Amino acid sequence: MISFVPINKKPIVALILLFLWAQPVFSQYLQVQSLTIADGLSQGFVTSIFEDSRGFIWIGTLQGLNRYDGYQVKRFVLDNQNKWALKASYIHAITEDKNGLLWIGTDKGPVILDPYTERFVLLSDIISDLPNQPSITITENKGNIWVVSEKSGKDGLYVVRPPAQLTKMIRDGQLRSSAFSVRFLKLNAEHIAFRSKLFRINDSIITGIDEQGRLYKIDPNSLQIRETDARTLNFEPIGASGFYYPQDKSRGQIIIPSGNNLPEILWPHWLKGAYMKLPNGKRVFFRTADPNLYKLPPEVPGQYELNLNDSEPVLNLEQLVRLDKVCSESCLIDRNGNMWVGTTGYGVRKISEPLLKYRQILPNQSIYNFVMLPDGRIWPGIYKTLEVFNPKNGAYEVAPWTLAQPNTWGYSLLISKDETWWMACRTRQELFITKKAPGSSNWQKLKVQLNILEDIPVQLLEDKQGFIWMSGNEGQIVRIHPKTNQVDTWNVQGYFPKTSPPPCAAIA
Repeated sequence: MISFVPINKKPIVALILLFLWAQPVFSQYLQVQSLTIADGLSQGFVTSIFEDSRGFIWIGTLQGLNRYDGYQVKRFVLDNQNKWALKASYIHAITEDKNGLLWIGTDKGPVILDPYTERFVLLSDIISDLPNQPSITITENKGNIWVVSEKSGKDGLYVVRPPAQLTKMIRDGQLRSSAFSVRFLKLNAEHIAFRSKLFRINDSIITGIDEQGRLYKIDPNSLQIRETDARTLNFEPIGASGFYYPQDKSRGQIIIPSGNNLPEILWPHWLKGAYMKLPNGKRVFFRTADPNLYKLPPEVPGQYELNLNDSEPVLNLEQLVRLDKVCSESCLIDRNGNMWVGTTGYGVRKISEPLLKYRQILPNQSIYNFVMLPDGRIWPGIYKTLEVFNPKNGAYEVAPWTLAQPNTWGYSLLISKDETWWMACRTRQELFITKKAPGSSNWQKLKVQLNILEDIPVQLLEDKQGFIWMSGNEGQIVRIHPKTNQVDTWNVQGYFPKTSPPPCAAIA
């Protein structure tokens, strides 16, 4: 039996283990968090929700724009006195261009926001030809910004081509109208204004829905507009029904046969319904003026009665969660798979899986470099070199190995991809490595000897090529070839200023 050299040091850290249970996305336990005026929102009626490339959540309301960083809200409201402030109140839509600028559809027309400087630019102040009227939707395609305004006719739909140096121009305060290109799409007499959503399917197809729910396809190059059938686009047929995907793939419309057997697009802007698609492919149905979110089954038969104009729960759909307030038309699936849904006056609701379950074990004990073994037991590190902890019965058990050299501590343990076990060990005089082949109970000491400083942790690391790395306590770095046991050694202490203790206590 190995005897241990006592180490009389203060405890380093107690071990807290997280025991995770993989729960399905449609768990009966969902966590709903509220973000309201009390949390700093400028107003409660949420009209749009957007996640930018940096992970910020932008929330548009009837009275201002809000940025949420996961901890607090920063709001931007109408301010006609400050040159670079927001000059609008109603936020209809938000998108982001390839340079990280936000383009915002507002009640005063399109607005550009540089998130870094927080400077807002009302585009109609720069380009006199642009209508100073509500921009109800806005989207980006191949560097162009597509805008739909509430005004029908010539000004109802137009495309803005911003200058390549727009970010620099905003930060330098040198904007000029000649740097922008604007093209207006003349709508034919039979076209009803696109007062609903405009979205892109891909780089070559832009679609819009008019006031009567008719779908139109727009060629981004020729700017020709023609009525089309959703089944000819990116339509996923499922029986007589299916799903219609916009570009981001996380939100879309439900297509069901109408009375004349033609597909009807259901879009929340018209107080109908839409779905959110979760990362695992499951879909959640919601509609405005309804507090319920529903599970969409794999198939949506045409005979489904969705009660889209009623306030009663949707028939034949299982309820996922019931919110405390009714939904607005705004929704978002963020990069972590959380659902965000706006309400009609009471802020945003974030729906996610509950916090991870955990329990604390080995309280008030010092732990160094603990490792989970293949059998589920835990090696707690340096102070228990020849013991492992069994979380099932809460007891220490004899480790499935022995070490031939007495008075030895195991500093760190690594199980490599080929199932070889490696342990960095120390005695009073030296720091060394031992290895154990798969299926063996004997440890082989390698010819790696490094000076040690008492009680300083050492890590082991396996790189992509399978080499094993260890750092010493005095600037040494060791690389081991696992098949030949060849050892390469470097000393990097001279590259660092004098410190105490010396650098390179670990590789990460």
